[in-house]
Amino acid sequence: MFAHNLVNVFTEKILKKLEMVKKLVAVVMAVLSVVTASAQSADRWRSVNVELMGASSMVGVNYDSRFRAGSPWGYRVGLSWGYSDNDNFFSGGSSSLRAYLAPVAVNYLLGNKRHSLELGFGASLGLCNVHETYFRELEPSTAGEDSFELYGHSRNTFGYYMFGDIGYRFTADNGFQLRVGMNPSFNFGDAHGLKKELFFPYVSFGFAF
Repeated sequence: MFAHNLVNVFTEKILKKLEMVKKLVAVVMAVLSVVTASAQSADRWRSVNVELMGASSMVGVNYDSRFRAGSPWGYRVGLSWGYSDNDNFFSGGSSSLRAYLAPVAVNYLLGNKRHSLELGFGASLGLCNVHETYFRELEPSTAGEDSFELYGHSRNTFGYYMFGDIGYRFTADNGFQLRVGMNPSFNFGDAHGLKKELFFPYVSFGFAF
């Protein structure tokens, strides 16, 4: 009888401990589910991306952020590099330009957290190194023949262009971000305005957080 009661008491204690373990596991699972759900539904309102073409001219790195979490309005700032060259058939020379620019823009996202239409407007401005080579005529020689020499000249100058962003933005649940679209650009026709294609495509890959 005593042994039977002892077994019952021992069994009851084990069942109580198992019940406590079950409750503890249930609480832990509930907390983990809440944390996971909140992490999946959290707004990723900042991102860093590498952009090819578009406002970055050739390649650039950009930081993009909403003005506040959940807002469709935001901004982008970055650093970019561009290059162009041109051969002058009539002078026999050529010119090249290396641009170190900082694109800055305000943008608006229309859509949901994963898929959205991106509309932006801004300016890209910075330092440009222009290198020109051409043939110039020398004084006639004593033999009466004209002679030429290849002349090179390099200068640094301020440059800019205005641009817009019209494209599609995709942000995955894991933070991967893809942007593709068109980038119309223009300048005011002054000496520092940089010329680009009127509609220049862009693609960028980044991470949102």
